[in-house]
Amino acid sequence: MLCSESFSPAEFWKNRWENEKGYVCAPLYMYKGNLRAIKALILKYNVILENKKVLDVGCAKGLYSEFYARQGNSVICCDISEWVVERMRGEGKKAALWDFSSEEGFPFGNQKYYLVHCMQTLVHVIDDEKFRVACINLGTRVEEGGYIILGDRFLPDRKINKIHIKYRNVIDYIMGMTKENAGIKFLGVELSFSLGGRVLLFRKGIK
Repeated sequence: MLCSESFSPAEFWKNRWENEKGYVCAPLYMYKGNLRAIKALILKYNVILENKKVLDVGCAKGLYSEFYARQGNSVICCDISEWVVERMRGEGKKAALWDFSSEEGFPFGNQKYYLVHCMQTLVHVIDDEKFRVACINLGTRVEEGGYIILGDRFLPDRKINKIHIKYRNVIDYIMGMTKENAGIKFLGVELSFSLGGRVLLFRKGIK
């Protein structure tokens, strides 16, 4: 099914979460694979994750937020779904609505973070201009010397195969983050799961 001009991401995810009770945004094997890749990148590039400020964009059920919180970090959650945000708040987490592919203001003002995490989320930005804006928004939120972790399934040959998905390639993500944001450099990539799963690491303010 191809996307249409009437497609609304916010409405799609509102219905997806509310109408499919217990819906899991990604299979557990994806989460475990992504987590392995995140840990490998953190170790390889000596990312110090303790007593840091972390932003989890597209937090869904908060699995990655919990991982970062267990390391002793202060985690802020954002999602396009009000259902998700209310769930996070109900669990005592600081969360807010944010469509990071729009030009609307960030809900926490000018706050910047040591780590901006965005997993299995950019793939749902099907419009190319919104994808560009999303990359800018992510880059804007990271502090000097901080990191950005992006993870998705990369299957560019399939393009759009669902109303809410557009597959791109790793180069699209690298160019999107580095071309649109001054000072952001690509560090590395790790395989996370079969059929296209990859996690990418970027850093801001390095030469």
